[in-house]
Amino acid sequence: CGFKTYASPACATQCLESSLSADCAECAGNQSHCVATNCLGKCAADSTTPGCVACADAACLGAFLECSGINAPSRSLPPSPSPSNSLSAGCAGCAGQQSYCVTTNCLGECGTDSSTPGCVTCAQATCLDAFFSCSGLSHRVPTPPSPPSPPSLPPPPSVVVELKVTGTFEEFRKPSVVEDIKTKLASASGVDAAYVTITVRDASGNLISESQGSAFSGSRRLSESFEFSISMIIAIPRGKTVEEVLTETNTALASPAIATATLGRAVSAIEVLVGAPPSAPPPTPSPPPSDLLDPPFGSSNSTFACSDADSKLYANTSVWVGFSLECGLGCGVGAMLANPNCAAACLREKLSLGCADCAAQHAHCSITNCLSECAAIGVGYNTPGCFECGDEYCLDELLICTRFGEVHLIHVANRQGYPALPPLPPLAPPPSPPPPLPPPAFPPSPPPPTIDRIIGPWFGLGVGVALALGLGIAAIYSWRKTKGEAERLVLQRRAMVIAANTTTHLDFKL
Repeated sequence: CGFKTYASPACATQCLESSLSADCAECAGNQSHCVATNCLGKCAADSTTPGCVACADAACLGAFLECSGINAPSRSLPPSPSPSNSLSAGCAGCAGQQSYCVTTNCLGECGTDSSTPGCVTCAQATCLDAFFSCSGLSHRVPTPPSPPSPPSLPPPPSVVVELKVTGTFEEFRKPSVVEDIKTKLASASGVDAAYVTITVRDASGNLISESQGSAFSGSRRLSESFEFSISMIIAIPRGKTVEEVLTETNTALASPAIATATLGRAVSAIEVLVGAPPSAPPPTPSPPPSDLLDPPFGSSNSTFACSDADSKLYANTSVWVGFSLECGLGCGVGAMLANPNCAAACLREKLSLGCADCAAQHAHCSITNCLSECAAIGVGYNTPGCFECGDEYCLDELLICTRFGEVHLIHVANRQGYPALPPLPPLAPPPSPPPPLPPPAFPPSPPPPTIDRIIGPWFGLGVGVALALGLGIAAIYSWRKTKGEAERLVLQRRAMVIAANTTTHLDFKL
């Protein structure tokens, strides 16, 4: 409670009310808040030190004694023993050490509220191991043994109705039919339909329902009449007794004729009793799937499994794919992957007996091996990948099963899309080896040298060189002649100048 005094006196008061009377708790809360407000520095580390006690007495004791009505001499009275809320001396010492440890190490985290995750984490990290070591307690506090479970009560009594009713698989697999019988019996027994549980089984004990039945969709057996066992358990509503429900049920099902009128179904036997529902009959082994077809799958003894009309249907791709998809979607992927029986029951309405079984086996083979290539409805089955996969894994088996003759192969060869081709013709004899190649021809020898091929070019080259040399020599000669003439003219000019100067000099002397 001391950790809550930092917020307000009311917080400490509320905490102390679990141990003190309301008025005394209020006085103690005010005292705790007073000490925390005025003496925190002296009392934070240890509230038993003389400094803390002196400060608390000086600041808060008078107000507490006046509020509580306790006078000073009575402070030494021993507290009233409270064994259920106290500790032994040794354990109290360990707990005190733990409290001092938390106050010393975790005052910041625990000053306002000791229940915060930060306070708990700090206290456990710094002080918990020392407390366990001191107290001898383990980290795992043993849980008290759980009280023994009460003995199981017997199931409440109920009214159990066993009926033998004539009908077909098709109608008893419909939830609407079962709910209708359940509602009518509940009304006749004077209870709400929510209190009635109904189970329908066939003569072999197989459960008949929409999600789990013993006949495949499209089987002829769905339209044949059989006798079914209907078990209904009527729980007893509050306010009614078993005798009341039993009396009303017996009245509504007094005889097969009255029960037939009550339920709207042909009832041949009735048994009404009180108690737990009878145990279900041991499950009988399910008949092989082929026995669900009439006649069984693969029982055709015809020479040709497929007739001419069947092969014409197979040659018409759009028609064949159309009713194949209809049967495949009606059976569902689970039935198609399990075996070919569901597809056979559906295809027998379109094809002859043996051909339908062959086509069903082909469909089962295709969905088993080519599901990813042909899965897209309306697109996948018409893709080259789907046809190629079906041809690779299932076409040979289909041709062997149908035992197509030459007449049927004519239609099959004309099938659109990817036809089921007839057997390949025998291989042709190996070709004869090719004739040996003629030896390679050697390149022709060069022609003999002639004047026009060898001598002519060299002669022309020599003439050209001679002309070039002659022209060069002539040019050199002309250049030298021109240079000599120029030098002669220069010398002549100089002589004339000298002569003129000499004549002028003589004339001057004279």
